[in-house]
Amino acid sequence: MSSSLIAERNAQTKATQLHAKASPDFAAKLAETESLLRRAAAFGRFGRTELWSDVRFRAAHRLYLSEGFAPGPTRVLADPDRSVERYFSKEA
Repeated sequence: MSSSLIAERNAQTKATQLHAKASPDFAAKLAETESLLRRAAAFGRFGRTELWSDVRFRAAHRLYLSEGFAPGPTRVLADPDRSVERYFSKEA
């Protein structure tokens, strides 16, 4: 697996973990996610960045849209809550 693919997957995992831990300091987590997205973009080796985000995280979705991500389809997960996620992607 290439180092750029590993970095992209790590970035996706980190963003998912941040949103999964929504708490009173959500604004700080959102700022950390924004920083992570900017660092991943600055890395400069990605043709496309893709992520999935729980549909309840509207503030995160506004951030993704402001960073140039395009929304896509939704999916229902096979978890006990049947969580719904929205796909976002951004071309380099």
